[in-house]
Amino acid sequence: MNQLNDVDFSNEETEKRLLGKLIGFTDYLVDNFFLPLKASTKRTLQPSPAYHSATQSTRAGDQTFVGTIGRLKTLRGDCLQRDRHRCVISRTFDLDQAIERSKKPGDNFRDDDGQALAGESFDSLEVAHILPHSLFKTNSDSELVRFPSLFLYKVSHYSYSQDDSREAALKILNMLDNGIAHLIQGPEIDRPRNALTLTYNLHLLFGDFQIYSEPTGVEPNTYRINTFLSPLTLKNLPVTRTLFLTEARVY
Repeated sequence: MNQLNDVDFSNEETEKRLLGKLIGFTDYLVDNFFLPLKASTKRTLQPSPAYHSATQSTRAGDQTFVGTIGRLKTLRGDCLQRDRHRCVISRTFDLDQAIERSKKPGDNFRDDDGQALAGESFDSLEVAHILPHSLFKTNSDSELVRFPSLFLYKVSHYSYSQDDSREAALKILNMLDNGIAHLIQGPEIDRPRNALTLTYNLHLLFGDFQIYSEPTGVEPNTYRINTFLSPLTLKNLPVTRTLFLTEARVY
């Protein structure tokens, strides 16, 4: 360190020491956060939507906190309504809604913004968790079981349980964004702010870390969405999208 407390990169020994620490920290992030998250799931299970229900599963009077079917139904319905029944990336309109609206008499074959749907292509849409349920332990028989109760990750020279990996992942989340963990604990993980509406294929790629987004910094809630894949396989990216908020601004 020099007199201004800046790192002196002209010192070769200092540079090597810092480089080693950076590489070690990078390995730690990959081993304890990105790989376990990627291994945990590629898709959120898809129950049918329940637009206005506030179903809460209980067991012996105690609240069930993670992954209840009722909450996922409500979440899917909330996200579809918030996102105007369109995939937030491709803007494809929901097939079920298109079929339902096509059966109504009169000039009702329109999207949520009143634009005609004739000539558009449609697809089945899904709710995709941004941070998955695997970050939290599920024990109750009435809960939606999506992951084994215990399995081992084998990364680098280490083998450790899912519980150890989950704890490390939560610590990393708090390090990257202090206080964020409490926003996804218990039923909070199934709030619209932790989910997106996507097509099946884009949901798979999103869960496989093949799609990513960056804020544009120009307008609020606006992101440039891109992919690590070749344009030969996913030709419609990058694209810039503005995400919708709920009335309570819980997105």
